[in-house]
Amino acid sequence: MVDGELLLGRGLAFEHTVHLWMSGPALARATPAAESWSLPAFARYESEVNPLLSADTGVRVDDPAHPAVLDDSAV
Repeated sequence: MVDGELLLGRGLAFEHTVHLWMSGPALARATPAAESWSLPAFARYESEVNPLLSADTGVRVDDPAHPAVLDDSAV
């Protein structure tokens, strides 16, 4: 098992990938002020890699208490 940010779309060979997705506003709220510099990198990753399409499974975690598995129609 590998855990990390911005890993999809790099050609790494994994058996199954899961992308934990947050909307931009939810990500901004969850990011500590000291790490807000990383938000443009996540936005670029979203637009260039489209990790929800790269991953085998997508899970929306805007509300971590209520994760939602996304299907192809939600992308």
